Amino acid sequence: MFGPTVFAFIPCLAQATDAAKPIPVPLAPGINKGNVDNISGPRYFWFWAGPGLVTVNMAFKDFGVFGNPLRQVMHFNIYTADGTLLSPLQVESVDKLEHLSVPGKIPTRTKYVIEVKAQDATIRMGGYYELSVTGAVDFGDIKNTSQKVQPIDTSLYHPVGPLTK
Repeated sequence: MFGPTVFAFIPCLAQATDAAKPIPVPLAPGINKGNVDNISGPRYFWFWAGPGLVTVNMAFKDFGVFGNPLRQVMHFNIYTADGTLLSPLQVESVDKLEHLSVPGKIPTRTKYVIEVKAQDATIRMGGYYELSVTGAVDFGDIKNTSQKVQPIDTSLYHPVGPLTK
């Protein structure tokens, strides 16, 4: 649940990093894009929502391993401003951008934090994500600067061309 009787949906988050003491950055209007992996750590965003209907839209495409698809999960966890986990959401991907939208009704204006986190593993896991929140939300005067972000290509390359066919 998201808030007092609010969201029953799946995760999202973005750009601040530091697992010991994360500092969320404001979520911008529109689609927020980025790449995250389990080595560099999660990204954190905050936003104001409510009162009213709010929808969190998430998408994820796995990095793969050396350019080959690998089933992976991206976690989009929604927290209250004081750090209480409300909705642990996840999107699973194998070689294509997978989408998930979760609506919820927010009774009063509330600040939320979204964590975007790759699954834990001994190898590099993660990928490209897209995150947006629509409905009764307030972004203030924040501008979206992530529109040109693209998924990272993990294929093996050689100066003469790809190492694999």
